[in-house]
Amino acid sequence: MILAATLTSNGFARPLNDAANQQQQTIVFSLKQISIDLPSTLPATETEHRIDEFSSAVASITSCDDADQIAEQVHGHVIFNDHVALAELTPALQSTVLNTYVGRATPVFGTRWDGVRVLVVCDRRIE
Repeated sequence: MILAATLTSNGFARPLNDAANQQQQTIVFSLKQISIDLPSTLPATETEHRIDEFSSAVASITSCDDADQIAEQVHGHVIFNDHVALAELTPALQSTVLNTYVGRATPVFGTRWDGVRVLVVCDRRIE
């Protein structure tokens, strides 16, 4: 688990190795989550088709503003959180979000039973 890091010139995070710096800096994100519901009664082939359409649509996101438009197109839901500390995310999501450019969406994750979603990285800052 990465708890503290510095941002490189290209906007990616590099874990801090110096213990003194680790307690002083925290990476914080502004994230938009786009999710789609997949009814349990939906046949497996239709579920796969909806997930493929969702994946294609979110791949076109190039800014945080795009998230709302794409969500509307795919009949999805948007949740915006302006202050998510890196340590609040699961280890798998930490790595994924750290490696996602600002304005872009993470790969699709989730299941047909709990919903399929992406996170759009709207901002990345150190506090």
